Formats: sequence, C-alpha cells, structure tokens
Amino acid sequence: MRINCGVFIEEMISFTTYKFENKIYLGCPQNSIYHFDKYGYDEIVIINKTKYIDSFQLLFLKILSEASYKPKCYGGGVKSFLQAKHIVEIGFERISVRDLFFESRTEYLKIIQEIGRQGVTLCIDVQLFQGVYFIVSNNKIVMPLVEFTLDDENMPGELFVNNIDLNGTLSGPDILLLKQIMEKKLKTNINYCGGIRDIEDVNIVKQFGISAVTIFTAASTINNGNQKLINNSFFK
Repeated sequence: MRINCGVFIEEMISFTTYKFENKIYLGCPQNSIYHFDKYGYDEIVIINKTKYIDSFQLLFLKILSEASYKPKCYGGGVKSFLQAKHIVEIGFERISVRDLFFESRTEYLKIIQEIGRQGVTLCIDVQLFQGVYFIVSNNKIVMPLVEFTLDDENMPGELFVNNIDLNGTLSGPDILLLKQIMEKKLKTNINYCGGIRDIEDVNIVKQFGISAVTIFTAASTINNGNQKLINNSFFK
C-alpha cells in the first residue's frame, strides 16, 4: 500500500490543520515539499486553497513541482480540461478533481480522455449526518454515499475518499466508512484520508484492501499536532 503525504497551500504559504479548524503554518511550501522528498512517502499531494488558477499561480506551482522528484498530485481550483492540461505540463503527475465531477461532467470526462485515467484522482468529501454518510461539496450535501456509483466511462485512476469529520483530529481511521467504501467494489484504486495518527492506523486501513492512504497533519507534526516536524515514523 502506498503512503502519501499531503500539504495545503494558500497565498504562497504551506500549512496543515489540527482538528480541521486550527491552521498550523509550515512556512515556505518549497521547503515543506523538499523535506517531504527526503523520506519514504510515495506521493506528495498538494491542495491549493486559493481556489483559482491564473498565470501567476501556474508559475508558483511550477516552482513547487521542481522542489521534489517524487510523484506529485495537485488539487484545488481545477475547473476545466485546459487548466488540468497546464498543471500536468508543468510537472504534476496527477490531477485531483472534486467539484468538477458534480458540476461539469463534460469537462471531467475530457480530462479523463485527454490526460488518461491514471493521471486523474476523483476526490469525494464524506461527512456523517445523523448516522448516514453523505458526499458534500462547497458545504452542501450532494448525495448519500450509498447512492454514489462510477461507471466505466467516469472511472478515474483513483478515488480519494476524504473523511472531513476526521481531518486533522489524529483520532484514527473511520472503520465503518472504510467498510462501506469497499463494499461498493469500485473498479479503481482507493485512497483514504482522515484521522491517521501512526503506522498502526496505516496497517488497519491496509487490512481493508485500500490502495493508499494520504496523511496531512500526522505527516508534518508530532506530539499530537503540538510540534511542527516532518514525521518519518511511518517508515521505521
């Protein structure tokens, strides 16, 4: 199973979160990515909270892509095939899309067709309401998770399942969510994110047949999020 690390960027600053609300600033994004590059993480996931992509952003992202030799996945603000194409051209191996899948299926399919499935990650944000899992987008409920399906035409190279209730909580993975996702028997790789604390949690997720985990807070902090430090304990 692949173990990925993740970092948020916004206005040229990198950060992670603790309990999703409290930002932990990590400083210069290039330095964060450079240090992640030294350890055993399989992929670096960069999520841009700026939510728009212009020529200046592309220049900045090109600098980030050159800060590491590891495979990198970019997510944030991708609204069209053309934007996705530019991001791949500047050095990112994978594009993560979320809202686009629900808002413009035509553009999503064009990205799949032109870039290739293996270069596309579909992210779904999952949240629990009154005992039921829902997919949410822009703080709105899209559909119950039980209704979510992917046919062969829509199938990405990877489905990124992001449990937003557990982001930054360091409380362990959501076992029930993992079960529900795997019961769908989707014909793609599954990447789980949410609550991961340590290698024991990674091994729990692995037992479900998950292809990858992506770790944000625990990858760049120690002592329950109280100290900033690139965490290499996942590889000891």
